[in-house]
Order: sequence, then structure tokens, then C-alpha cells
Amino acid sequence: GGGGDGGAAEGDGKKERKKTHEVLPTVMALRRAKDAGLDLVEVNPRAKPPVCRLMDYEQYRYDQRRKERDNKKSLVAKRRTDQVKMLRLSARISASDLRQKAEQANGFLADGYKVTLRIEFKPNDGVKVAQRPAAGAILFDEITGMVIPHRLEVVGKMTGPNHMMMQMSQERLSKAQAAALKHKEQQVAKVVPKKVVTEAGSAAELAAAEAAVAAQGDAVRALKAAKSEGDDTVTDDSIKAAVGYLLSLKKRVEVVKSSAPQGSWDEVTTA
Repeated sequence: GGGGDGGAAEGDGKKERKKTHEVLPTVMALRRAKDAGLDLVEVNPRAKPPVCRLMDYEQYRYDQRRKERDNKKSLVAKRRTDQVKMLRLSARISASDLRQKAEQANGFLADGYKVTLRIEFKPNDGVKVAQRPAAGAILFDEITGMVIPHRLEVVGKMTGPNHMMMQMSQERLSKAQAAALKHKEQQVAKVVPKKVVTEAGSAAELAAAEAAVAAQGDAVRALKAAKSEGDDTVTDDSIKAAVGYLLSLKKRVEVVKSSAPQGSWDEVTTA
């Protein structure tokens, strides 16, 4: 506590004619702190008399550390949103390579970076110059369908005769949306049937697989929203794992569709 018997202590929260501070002997200030279950903390030793405050010092230290951590996270996130990661695609990219690019995009978006997708057209890729905008739009639709929820910063467009590009960033949710999605994510394990990832071949299974994709998409959004709100229990690894599972579910939808007999989707039975 501050100085000699002339130490000053700020108010302890009691209503004493609306006083916010008063000059007290150090011994009396210490007694008041003890009676209130608080600490007497010197906040301005250079003042005459020195200024002290009654507070819960451990809680104060915790709040300060939390504030510093949140400020640091905000600065890191702000720097990342100003940085752009580039992913290059070819017009003849294979399905497996496209999924790999989508996974890379998901990782960058989860970390808070903007992502630019750039398609390079070549004379030997079989795409005529007049067809390039349409071909590029299809390719962008395919990869964005595998990407976690995002916001388009730049819609797909040609940049010269041989290149097409688009840019996306992390989707931002309100606190209310984040809370709702986090609650829904906690229920995912209860409603997603395990047979979705082990069986295939019927319209009912396709519906279940698509429902699983929707539910896992909500789960990923909830995790990302919670992390952006400062939830320390959500790690980058957990988000990447959730994104990876979402991609596997989307792939499973494709498998279910491709493994079913032609026309089977018209034969849906209801329980």
C-alpha cells in the first residue's frame, strides 16, 4: 500500500455521501480492505499522498491478462485479414487435386487469411478462348462448394485472356448467430447417423448424407465463430479436423450418387 500515514485510498464501493475517494492513514486503509475482503493496491505512488485502490487483485490480474491476450489476438487477426494467400489452378485440374486445393483454402480461411483463386488457361488445355469464362465459372463453383462458409471479396472474372481469378474471406457471424450455431454443433453427434459414412446406394442414404453435410457445415461455422469470439477451447487443429470431416462427408455424397442405379432417386420410400 502507499507510503506513510498520509496514504490515500480510493472508494471501496460503500455509499458514504457519494465519496469516490478520501485521505486515510495507511493502517485504516488496510483495515478497510481487510473488512471488505479486498486488497489495498497502490496505483499512483508519485502522487502526494500516494493513491491506492481497494480491489480483488487476483481478479484484476486475470482481467488484465485476458485483455492483453484478446488485444494480441485482434492484432494478429487484423494482420491476417490484410494478407492474401494465392492458390493457382489449371483448367485441366483433376478432382483429387481440386479437393486438395479446397483443403488448403479451408486452412487459410480458418486462420483468418483472404484467399485468391487463380485459373491459368493454356493453349493445350482444350478450352477455347471464348469458352474460358464459362469453364472458369464452373471450376470456381466446384471448389467453392468444398470450401467452408466464406464471403466473396471478388467475384470470378477474367483478368486478361489467359487468367481468371476470384477472392474470398472468412465469413463473420454475429454473437447471436455464433451462439446459435455453437449450440447446434453440440447436437450434431446426436443427429448424424453413423451409417452415412459406411453405407451407400439408396435415396434415403443420399438424403442422410446431405443432411450430415449441412449439419457438419453448421458445426464448422460454430467452431470458427467461437474461435473468433476468443474461445480458448477451440484450436486451429479442431477447426481443421472439422473441415476435413466436412470434406469427407461431401465426398461421400458424391459416392452415394455415383454408386446408385440409374433412376433410383425417383424411388423414394417413406417410413
